[in-house]
Amino acid sequence: MLKRPWVGILVLAWLSYMNPQRLCYSFAEFGIPFYKMAAGLTMLSALMYGQRMNIPWTSETILLALFSFWTSFTTLFATNQHSVEMWLRVLSIQISIFMTLMLIRDPLQLRWLIWVIVLSLDFYGFKGGLFTIVTGGGGHVIGPRASFIADNNALALALSTSIPLLRYLQITTPHRLVRLAMGGGMGLTAAAIVGTFSRGGLLALATTTFLLVLKSKSKFVFAVLGVVIGIGIASVMPKEWFDRMKTIETYDKDGSVRGRFEQWQFAIKLANDRPLTGGGFEAFDKASTDLRAEYAAANTSVRDAHSIYFKVLGEHGYVGLIIFLSLGLSAYFSGGWIKRATRGHPDLAWASDLASICQVSLITYAVGGAFLGMAYFDLPYHIIAFIVLTKTFVRAELAEKRAEARREETPRQWLTPAGVAPAQA
Repeated sequence: MLKRPWVGILVLAWLSYMNPQRLCYSFAEFGIPFYKMAAGLTMLSALMYGQRMNIPWTSETILLALFSFWTSFTTLFATNQHSVEMWLRVLSIQISIFMTLMLIRDPLQLRWLIWVIVLSLDFYGFKGGLFTIVTGGGGHVIGPRASFIADNNALALALSTSIPLLRYLQITTPHRLVRLAMGGGMGLTAAAIVGTFSRGGLLALATTTFLLVLKSKSKFVFAVLGVVIGIGIASVMPKEWFDRMKTIETYDKDGSVRGRFEQWQFAIKLANDRPLTGGGFEAFDKASTDLRAEYAAANTSVRDAHSIYFKVLGEHGYVGLIIFLSLGLSAYFSGGWIKRATRGHPDLAWASDLASICQVSLITYAVGGAFLGMAYFDLPYHIIAFIVLTKTFVRAELAEKRAEARREETPRQWLTPAGVAPAQA
């Protein structure tokens, strides 16, 4: 990290997604600020080596900066005493994203970052899948405590969003054993998602599976393989899992679903009354007694927003929601631009594949996030960063190709040995 600042970005990603410190004991688990130490060391390294830290300004980075500013502004009007703590946590994530944009300088470094994020997050997918298969769904798969993916629902959405990135690594590696390992990893991760007992996670898994099959060149083969894997996983699950999944059909009678509707109504009422600022971070928390007394229905239980859209709406108003939605849509359309711009350039096939996969991940996050409150989780913002960096690299490569073509087309000006053009006849 001291020698190469971009390596610090990899370490920060490892700490963010795998949370290895949460697998320790005693003071190492919560007493040592590993992430802050790594972030400080990365910044120091960049300054020591004179690293040029230029942000690639695109519509996505402008919207991301605007979203960071707006959530900071709404925090000034938050009523929850814990809102500042959450604001600092979210702000640190946004800073790490901007550091990623500044310090990742070439496609190889970007590929290393994708490997680190995928393996760090899907560590819980691999072991969670094995746990689900061995125990026959005897327990819920959960993530590391005190993290964004500690909850079973949050972990399910995160793993579903990461499966397309596993697929990207599989199709772009030349090593057969690695391709097989990534294929097995996708199967285990799917089993882990099922093992979370999350209905929103199951919907997100179905979405990413459908889109990957749709974008695959061998659609029939992958569709059959997906059905076989699905039947195999379902065959080991207990009756309790099927009973829970069936409640999707009878959502109007399910207390958990009704609770979600109540929270969404709370968010709408709050945003209608405070359209600019919302309630600030942690507006849905039990500590927001004033907000809940004014906007929540009587006898409404305290719970999360259970929707990325209603969470942003309730906490940051309609302005925050518009910025949030614009950020995702802008990234999706930039992925389309990358695919169009790289047609006819075999050396840029990696960029087209990555853009397509990132689009799948963003759609999966958008669909699954409609029922899960993961609005500030790192992964979708990192995926947006992947698109921004890929777009930057593609533009630079295409500009170089155009410059090279112009040099080849320019006729040579023949000069005499003395450097003087020969006289005209």
